[in-house]
Amino acid sequence: MELASRRVIAERRLLKPVLGEGFVCPSCRLQRSFQPARSRSFISRRVAGSARQLTTSNSNDTRASAGSVRPSVRHFHSTRRLAQEDHASKTAVNAPSPVPPALRELHQRLSHLQEDASSYINLSQLQLALRSLEGSDPVIRVAFVALGKNGYHAARQLARVLFSDALEDEQAWEKVLNSPGDERSILLKYGDAQVDSGVQNSTPLIKTLSIPSPLLRRLNLEILVTPLGENSASSTINLEETLLVPPVTISNSNAGRVGFVRHPVHRALIVGEGVSGAIAFGTLPSNTVDGETINSTLSIPLRSASTPLNAEADSSDKSIDTDLASHSISIFRADKANGAAFNREWQASRVPTVTAWLKRAVDDSATADGLKPAVQGLIEVLLTGAEKAVTLAESRAARSSVASDVSDATRMSLRKATATWSEEAHGDLATNLDTALDSATWRKTAWWRLLWRIDEVSLSASEVLVRGWLVEAEQTLAFLSGRVLQAGVASADDMRGGTVAEVLNFTPMLARVKQDSGLNPLFNPPWPQSIAVARQQMLHEVVPALHRRAQGLLVSVLSLMGGSGVLAGTILAASGGVALYEAGAVAALGFVWSLRRLQTKWSRERTAFTQTARENGRRVLIDVEQQLRALIEKGGRTSIDRTSEREWREARKVINACREAILRLGRKNDGKAL
Repeated sequence: MELASRRVIAERRLLKPVLGEGFVCPSCRLQRSFQPARSRSFISRRVAGSARQLTTSNSNDTRASAGSVRPSVRHFHSTRRLAQEDHASKTAVNAPSPVPPALRELHQRLSHLQEDASSYINLSQLQLALRSLEGSDPVIRVAFVALGKNGYHAARQLARVLFSDALEDEQAWEKVLNSPGDERSILLKYGDAQVDSGVQNSTPLIKTLSIPSPLLRRLNLEILVTPLGENSASSTINLEETLLVPPVTISNSNAGRVGFVRHPVHRALIVGEGVSGAIAFGTLPSNTVDGETINSTLSIPLRSASTPLNAEADSSDKSIDTDLASHSISIFRADKANGAAFNREWQASRVPTVTAWLKRAVDDSATADGLKPAVQGLIEVLLTGAEKAVTLAESRAARSSVASDVSDATRMSLRKATATWSEEAHGDLATNLDTALDSATWRKTAWWRLLWRIDEVSLSASEVLVRGWLVEAEQTLAFLSGRVLQAGVASADDMRGGTVAEVLNFTPMLARVKQDSGLNPLFNPPWPQSIAVARQQMLHEVVPALHRRAQGLLVSVLSLMGGSGVLAGTILAASGGVALYEAGAVAALGFVWSLRRLQTKWSRERTAFTQTARENGRRVLIDVEQQLRALIEKGGRTSIDRTSEREWREARKVINACREAILRLGRKNDGKAL
C-alpha cells in the first residue's frame, strides 16, 4: 500500500509541470528573455498548444485539467512583466506611467508635435516633456553644466556639498566626486548606495551614482554633472538647446574614438570657477541666462576661515564658495558642537541660493494644475524653439526665393523696352498701313476695275496685309522677346501665348489649312504669335469675305444693267421705233445708277476692310503688350513650395493648440483656487 501511494505521488510530480504550471524548457526561457513581446506571445501559444496536445492523449480527467495550462503561461509572462516594470527607471522612455486626467489634453497636444512638427522640434526634449506629464510627481532632471578650465571640478564639488548629509559621515559617493582624473559625465539619482563604492554602473553612457540624499528624495531630482565643450561655449547658435540638451561624451570603440549622446534636462545651471570661469562667462550671449530655466553660478573664494563673515557682502549674486561650504560640512562632522560655525559658513558660501533655485523648479503651487515649474518651463522652451524654427524656415525659403528672382533693375529695363516697343508698334500701324493703302497695289481694287479685274481684289488685299500690316512691329517684337528670354523672366512656351488665337477662334481654320495643303501656316517662334495669328486670320477670313462681296456687287450691277437694257428695248419695240430717245434714256439711267451703286457700296467695303485691319492691329498690340508686362511682373519669381507652406501652417496650428491647452490648465487652476 505504501509502495502504491509513493508511485501515485511520483506520477503526480511528473504530470504537474504539464497540467499545472505550463512547463517551459530552460532554453525557451532564455530565448524568451531576448524576444520582443510579439515573439514571446507566439512562444506562449506554441507551449500551450503542445501541452494541450499532450493532455489530449490522456484520460477525460486529464483533458479537463488541461485548461489550466494557458492561464499558467499568462501568469508567467505577467509576473515577468511586473518584475520588469518594478526595475524600470522613472525617466525611461518605455516606462509605464499613466497621465493624470488634468494633463491628458496637453499630453495629447504635445504628442501631435511629433507628427506634424517633427522637423522643427528637439525630439529628445519632447520625449522628456511627455514623460514629465505622465504621473503625478515626475522626476525633474537638472544639469550642472561645467564651463571653463576648472568648471567641471567646481560642478562636482557643488553637487557634493548640495546633496551630502552633514549628520552622516563622508559617504563613498562623495569620494567618487572628489576623485580627480575622471572626466566622464555623472548622473546623481536617489537610491541606496552600494556597499563597496556606492557607484552603480547601470549604463555604459553615463556614470551613475545612487546616493541616499534627503534633498534629492524630497525634491524628486536627478542631477547630471557634465562638461560643456569649448566649441559649444563659444558658439552662440543653438546654445540654449546645447545647455538644455547637453551632449554626453561616450566611447564608440577600443580605438579611442568618441561620440556624443544627447541627454535632455528640465533646467540647466552653468557652473564656472575662478578667473577662467569668469572669462568664459563673458563669452556667453547676454540673453542666455534667464535665472530660472537656465541659471549660472561662479565658484570663487568669498572668505577664508580667518576673515570676517561679512566678506560675503562684496560678492555678486551669482557667486558661491564651494570650498567654504565643504569646510562647514567637515567641521560639523568632526564635532556636532560646531553647529553655529557650520551655519555661518554655510550661509556665507551662498550655496543655499542654488538650493532655493532647485526648490523653485518643483514648487507647483503657483503654476497650472499638476504642472511643476520646471516642466512648464521645458514645454515653453520647446514651443518657443519650434516657433523660431518654423519662422527661420520661412525666412530662409523667402530669402532663397528672392535671391533666385530677377532683379528689379532688370525688370525696370524690360518695362521701358516694352513701352518703347508699344509706342513704335502703334506708329507702325498708323504709318505703314496708310502707306500700303495709298500704294498702287491697293488702287487696283478701285470700283471701276472690278468690271474686268475682279480677281486682283484678293491679291491686292493680301499683299497689303503681308507687306504693310505690323511687319516692323513683329520684327522688333522678336528682338524684345529675346531680351525677355535672356533675362530669365519667361520661357519660350510662356512667350508664345495664344490669347488672340483663342479670341478669334483661329485654331479650326489652321487645322483646315493644314489638312488641305499639308503645310503649317504658322511657324513656332519663341515670341508672341498674336500678330502672325491675327494676320493669318484676316488672310483666310477677311480677305475672302471681301472678295465675295466684290463678286456679289458685280453680279448685281450687271443684272441691273441688263434689266435696264431689256426695259429700254421693250419701250422701243412697243413704240414701233418712235420712242428712241425715251428707250435710250431708260438704258442710260439704268447703266449710270448701277455704276453709282457699285461705286458707293464698294467704297464702303474697302473702308470696312481698312477699319478692320486697324482695329485688329490695335487689339493685337494691346494683347502683346499686356502679355509682356504680365511676364515681366510675374515671371522669373521662385515660388515657395506649397508642401512646405502646408507643413509650416500645420506646425503653427499644433504649437498654438499646445499653448491653448496650457492656458486652459491655468484657468482651471484659477477656478479651483477661487
